[in-house]
Amino acid sequence: MALPTSYNEATLALYMVTVLGGLAETLGLTTDDMTEAVNDVAAACSVTDVANATDVKQVRALAKVAALRVAQTMAAGWYDFSADNGDYKRSQVQKQVGDMLKAAEQEALLYAPEYAIQVGTLTYTGDPYPFPVDDTADDDDV
Repeated sequence: MALPTSYNEATLALYMVTVLGGLAETLGLTTDDMTEAVNDVAAACSVTDVANATDVKQVRALAKVAALRVAQTMAAGWYDFSADNGDYKRSQVQKQVGDMLKAAEQEALLYAPEYAIQVGTLTYTGDPYPFPVDDTADDDDV
C-alpha cells in the first residue's frame, strides 16, 4: 500500500485506529472515538481542517500520539480485580499504553512545534546577581 499524500477526517481516524492495532479492539475504540483527536492533530498542524495539512509525516506522527492519548484515557478505567478464583491485572494495559505513548511522543518531537528546543545567546544588562570575578584565584581553586 502506498503512503497517502494527504488525509481527511475519516481517513485519519481510520489510520489512528489502525495504528493502535489490537489495542483498539481490546479497548473497544472505533473511528468515532477519534473525532476530537483528529481535531487535536489539525490544531497541532496549525490548520482548521486536517485535509489542509501538507506534511504527511507530521500528520502521521502527531496522529499516533493523539490516538495513544485516546487509548490512555480509555484504559484509565481499567483496574485490577479478583473474581471466581482468578486474579485479573488489567492495569498492565495502562502501563503498556503509557510506554507506547512515550515512544510516540519522542518520535513526534521532530514535528511538534511545542516540543522545539531553541538555542540562543542571552545578554543581560544590569544583572542583579553578578558573579564576582576573583583575579587572585588559582586554576586549582575552581
